[in-house]
Amino acid sequence: DKVINLFNDINSGEINTRPDFQRGEVWSSSKKKMLIDTILRKWPIPPIHLVKIDDKTFEVLDGQQRLTAIRDFINNKFSIDGNIQPLDDEIQALNGKKYKQLDDDTKREFNTYRFIIYEMMEYSAGEPGEIFHRLNQSVKLTSSEQRNSLFGELRSQTADFVRLMQDNGVNKDLLGFTNSRLAYNDLIARVGYLLEKNSLRATLNDKVLNYRFRDETGFDSDILEQLSFSILTLANIRKHLDECNYSINLTKASSLNWIYSFAEYKNILSTNSDNLMVAFFNLERAKHSVKNNEQIPEDIIHFFGSNETNIKELLLIYIERSSSRVMTTASIIIR
Repeated sequence: DKVINLFNDINSGEINTRPDFQRGEVWSSSKKKMLIDTILRKWPIPPIHLVKIDDKTFEVLDGQQRLTAIRDFINNKFSIDGNIQPLDDEIQALNGKKYKQLDDDTKREFNTYRFIIYEMMEYSAGEPGEIFHRLNQSVKLTSSEQRNSLFGELRSQTADFVRLMQDNGVNKDLLGFTNSRLAYNDLIARVGYLLEKNSLRATLNDKVLNYRFRDETGFDSDILEQLSFSILTLANIRKHLDECNYSINLTKASSLNWIYSFAEYKNILSTNSDNLMVAFFNLERAKHSVKNNEQIPEDIIHFFGSNETNIKELLLIYIERSSSRVMTTASIIIR
């Protein structure tokens, strides 16, 4: 049905947007503006589900927030945000305008946008509420899964590196976590972004990563080489672990630091691979000892050039910062 028809049906009371099982109007202004932006772009929007109550009335089963956003926009309660990504020249020209300020052509295009409507006509008691529950229990996408829908060079590059990881045994057995919910893609994206900014102190959150993924350009060749070196270094570590029949489990947090460190110091480490292996194993073995309340072996204490008490205190901080607040800038730097 057309947007304007839905608006008129809400105003006349033919569509009731507040049945008992609904959660009230909870969308923020930014979410409402995003919906209007979607309509202006003529992009698809999920269907509206209605339940027939009597000959004159329908209740909203699913789509309440969308319908109330449309109602509020046509009632001039908020304006268009013309700066929503990806930028569009025509929508940017509408920035700050309310419905009443739109020109006739734009208003006509908006009014005639069509929603798919599903009407539930025959049902037994309790069915509408159960259907509402099932429609709204879908799994929320992780930020990495959302970024994976942004088609571009960066998306392809991160996917290539994830395949490189999986082809070379850089997986749960080493990292301590799987690629469920695209966790490896997120890891590579974060490390690549930090390398691109050339600083561990760069702001690193989902907002900046999403913005970067919308850029048409990918990581440059130097960063690609660094990431490849880092992953293959982890692959060599995994091979050495298998040969020694020794098992360790990193975390997502410590994996980020290792991958970043290997990449950042590629030029030095490429000619000192033996020293790198020794450093990695000593740190991870010492960490294992502390986590299991065991004495740190003498050869590891000698390697670090300090006493066991100091090493243990530092490792306790490292372990704590690898399990909580793991992706904050402070935790990354402390590790």
